[in-house]
Amino acid sequence: MNEENKKPKDKSKTAFIVAISILVIIVIILALFLLIFATPLKDILFYKPVAEKPTEEVTTTEETIEETTEEATTTEEETEVTEETTEETTEETTEVTTEETTEALSAPTINLEIYVGPEYSSADNVCFYRVKANVTGNPAPTIEFNKDDSLGAWGNDRAQVNLSDPSETYTLTATATNSEGSATANIDLSWGCEIPVEVVEVDVTLDAEDGRSGYISGSKGAFTSGTIVYFGDNGSDEWVKGYLSFDISDISNISDVTITDADITITGVGYIGEPWLAGDEIRIKVFFYGSSLDYPDDYAVGGELVKTFNTSDTLNNLSFSTNTLKNSLQDAVDNGKSRFQLKFGLSGISFNSYSDVYKFESTNASLHIEYEYIE
Repeated sequence: MNEENKKPKDKSKTAFIVAISILVIIVIILALFLLIFATPLKDILFYKPVAEKPTEEVTTTEETIEETTEEATTTEEETEVTEETTEETTEETTEVTTEETTEALSAPTINLEIYVGPEYSSADNVCFYRVKANVTGNPAPTIEFNKDDSLGAWGNDRAQVNLSDPSETYTLTATATNSEGSATANIDLSWGCEIPVEVVEVDVTLDAEDGRSGYISGSKGAFTSGTIVYFGDNGSDEWVKGYLSFDISDISNISDVTITDADITITGVGYIGEPWLAGDEIRIKVFFYGSSLDYPDDYAVGGELVKTFNTSDTLNNLSFSTNTLKNSLQDAVDNGKSRFQLKFGLSGISFNSYSDVYKFESTNASLHIEYEYIE
């Protein structure tokens, strides 16, 4: 009875063990499958520190590859720079060699040419030239001038020469020098300028000189103490001649004066007696009598006629302008005379034993002159 009860328990136990064994076998098979076909799981399940070394080597290998790539890149860049430098150096060397081959060393040559002038400078009253030196030679020559009034203002290869007088001349010399020798050139310069003409125009009015103006009344002599000028005849039926003097020394002292106009103004003319009966003309002449009025020397006949007036009892003005007056004044200036003087008289005598004269104050007489000169 007991043995029969034990048999079912043994069978159940056996079945359990068999099931467990089968389950274990399945787990083992599954584990082997994973080990074989799943590397990450294998690495996890069978991890060993030694396995890290190959990873470092791989990493190192990758870094080495990157460094090698960078070095290769750097090398390529350096190679390109080197090639460019080599090409530039080669080109420069080629150019230098070509230039040296083309331009062999040579001694200087030089010639001079005027490129400005002659020109007149009114600022400093000089006639100037500017001269250029044309040079050749290798190496490039230095240039020296024996004169340069511009002090190098126009460049090392140019010079200026100033001439201060029409009679002045100058020989400009230039020398070109380099390692192969020297050369010299000369050029003769002389005044070639026309000086611009500056014309000064003057308009002046001169009053008569009281002390040298007056009259001579025949044998009665000369009178210059007063300011009245008489002309006609006196009670002795002698000529009475009047005289006017003007100081022109300021004009005569100027060189190259040209008289362009001249006129005489005499106002306030009066009379004593009946001078129109003595003669029908008033005659005015240019007559130089000097610094003093003397009888009988200055009473003489003579002088250049410049103007006549008809006599009348209404005459009160003796103003006039003629070409003869202008030309006579020009002659006086050209001859350096210090005074311009006039003589007045009638064409006849009344012979009535009375004084018949015209009269005027010398202070009412003036000489107006327009002239010009070159300054």
